[in-house]
Amino acid sequence: MKKYDGLYKRRRSSARIVLAGLLLPAIFTLSSCGNSDMDPLVPPVDVSYTGEERETVTVEKGDLTPVFQADIELSGFEEKTYSYAEGKFDEIDMLYKAKLDEVCVSEGDRVGVGDTLLTFKSEVLEKKKKEWSSTKTTASLKREHYQNLQALNEEYDYYDEIEDTNDEITLANEYASDVADTYDKMNLISETEGVVSFVNDSVKDGFMVTGAPIIKVVTDDGYYILDRSEKPNMDTNRTRFAADIDFHIGDRFAAKYSLSEYEVEVIPNPTGKASASDATEEGATPTDAITDDKIYFKLVGDETLKDKTLTISKELPELKNVCYVDRRAVVIYDDETFVFKEMEDGSFRAVKVDVDQQVGLYAVINSGLEEGDVVSIPD
Repeated sequence: MKKYDGLYKRRRSSARIVLAGLLLPAIFTLSSCGNSDMDPLVPPVDVSYTGEERETVTVEKGDLTPVFQADIELSGFEEKTYSYAEGKFDEIDMLYKAKLDEVCVSEGDRVGVGDTLLTFKSEVLEKKKKEWSSTKTTASLKREHYQNLQALNEEYDYYDEIEDTNDEITLANEYASDVADTYDKMNLISETEGVVSFVNDSVKDGFMVTGAPIIKVVTDDGYYILDRSEKPNMDTNRTRFAADIDFHIGDRFAAKYSLSEYEVEVIPNPTGKASASDATEEGATPTDAITDDKIYFKLVGDETLKDKTLTISKELPELKNVCYVDRRAVVIYDDETFVFKEMEDGSFRAVKVDVDQQVGLYAVINSGLEEGDVVSIPD
């Protein structure tokens, strides 16, 4: 048995590849995979000698194991980027003699609106904060002193002195609030709720950067979507065959992004809209295949940081005793599929073939070729 991490697909959408110098007939009668002697051929195109050796492959027959693949997208994905514009840090340094103090978050941390992401420390502001803190402490002690004198001898009136100290404390609080507000304007404060997806390496090492992303925070709906109604992508040959796969609540698929590997599970529609597979519908059970165009997934586990796109895959039932050929040999023209088959005299003719599906590097052939046939791979 051969196993390939490929695609489980049936050709549905159209694509055009112009075959230069080749006139193709509109209609042919197809024969089975095992009877190539009766294969319909277009008029021969002699390419037995082109000045360079042609790459050819041989049609094989055997068992293949398809693997379904598709891309799923994170719903509600939004990314907030925090940075300092060119010149902004110089302005902060000039006015307040401020330096980078602390990065308060790491990748994967969950933050809320108003949470501090990065802080500065200013010589000017720290000096003012100490001065007004000292003023407040002194005024508080004086107020307490006058209050104690008042309590010991009610004949004396210290009302004015106590009010003066109250004014000093109020003013100190106002200046302390101004210092805090100035820090808030310099520091990075989260404007959204989400998960930290990026922290600049230079900033981690204590070096301030301007004009480049410093911290990124990602928000999402918490689930992924596969839309089976989307137009197929003929370059990747992936999602266009999602309509051929049955999905059920609880089905699990391997998923990956770059070098990261996950597992995802099919979940009920999280938007609250009833689907054809909901158990609330008459005669339906959670094990029924989902008939909606949109399939919803969630990550299995406690991952807090999600990638925007994941590629899911699942091994499908084995195909027994099928004809297959290197998929690079198959060309598409006017919604028809062809290969260039080598004839006994060494020339190559365009032969129409019926492609059932693609499995990894191979195209499964229903008819038009048989085991042992030699075909060329177009340049």
